[in-house]
Amino acid sequence: MDVTGLGSIFDFGSKLIERIWPDPAQRAQASLELAKLQQSGELQKLANETQLLQGQIDINKVEAASSSKFISWWRPGAGWVGVISLALVYWPRAIVLCAVWCLQAYAALKAGSPIPAYPDLGVTDVLGLLGTLLGIGTLRTYEKRTGTEGNR
Repeated sequence: MDVTGLGSIFDFGSKLIERIWPDPAQRAQASLELAKLQQSGELQKLANETQLLQGQIDINKVEAASSSKFISWWRPGAGWVGVISLALVYWPRAIVLCAVWCLQAYAALKAGSPIPAYPDLGVTDVLGLLGTLLGIGTLRTYEKRTGTEGNR
């Protein structure tokens, strides 16, 4: 009997290796790496991390199904805070920086000097915010499809 669950993970890994690498030499190398992971305890760490993530998903489901608006509305609330922050901080900043750059570029072209570098608009910040919002939005869509949203 497999109490740790590692046997099933190892079996799944072996089957996956057989499908990915049809060449026997590559398959043997990949199987050896999987066996090393199993022996070194890395596979157990991965199984533990997977268990923790599944626990968080279960907690999220319970929170989303709650009839308390304080518990179930925090995801949409976080989304609206992100959207308002985007509208009040990023858009005006991007408009002003682009306008100033256009003026500087025009002056530089008129004077015959090189055009200044385009300003950094903080796209990485926006992508981080957008990725978070999309993640939250996906969870919200899941809640609505399964009928577990709390705002009834």
